[in-house]
Amino acid sequence: MKEKALKKLHLIHGIFFINFSINATENLSSFAYQFKSLQTNKIIIKKSIHKSVPIASINKLFTYFIMKEHFQPNEEILVPNKKLIFYEKESRAELLQNEFYKFSDLIFALLIPSGNDVARVLEIKLNEKNLNYLELSKLWLNNHKFYNTNIVEPIGLSFQTQSTVSDLWKLLEKIYSDAQIFKVLKYETYTIYTKSGKPLFLKNKNPLMKYKNYKIFGKTGSTKKAGFCFLGFIQNMIYPEKIYGIIFLGAKDLEKELISFISLLD
Repeated sequence: MKEKALKKLHLIHGIFFINFSINATENLSSFAYQFKSLQTNKIIIKKSIHKSVPIASINKLFTYFIMKEHFQPNEEILVPNKKLIFYEKESRAELLQNEFYKFSDLIFALLIPSGNDVARVLEIKLNEKNLNYLELSKLWLNNHKFYNTNIVEPIGLSFQTQSTVSDLWKLLEKIYSDAQIFKVLKYETYTIYTKSGKPLFLKNKNPLMKYKNYKIFGKTGSTKKAGFCFLGFIQNMIYPEKIYGIIFLGAKDLEKELISFISLLD
């Protein structure tokens, strides 16, 4: 009798788990994703992690790692007096032209408001050093074994700039172990200054920085073809040691997708 009851319990638990998984999946609209505890290494849910899709401005995280190898933190970079934004809807930091910024400050401007103008300024400066971003990105990806990632420009606007969740998870782990960028991604707002002392106020483009007892931080991205993308972290504010890595690509709505993932923790 006890054995029968135990089998029935296992069956009920199995049915509940299947239904839970189906319902959770139905609430998610992403092409591909992975949600995983960084504390226990347990995968909560994943889908199509080897599928190559556009990554939009998540690409700026690659740009950070590539650029940092060719600039000193205190290196001063002049914003040229030329057009840096080409499409009205492009995200921007609103860098002041003919002003100098430190490279370390430009990283805040690249990632917090997702400044396309910053990426273009850094590419221009690379060219002045007789360096080519496309060549450097290919070399960096190969050296760090990102074999399923293709980068054609530093921003993420191109449909050809693609990666997989499995490759991006390696990037997430690099961020998690890099104190500088991990800290940058936590800021909701930040102010940087030009060499002459002019302030530039930066605001994070993530519409949902907190939800219930969770803090959400990372890098957003969106284009018409890529949908809404996110690579980042969800941290329990009551138990800070409980932190989760999350990547999703191709969602229909950024905020709703984040809430759907967090609901899996309840």
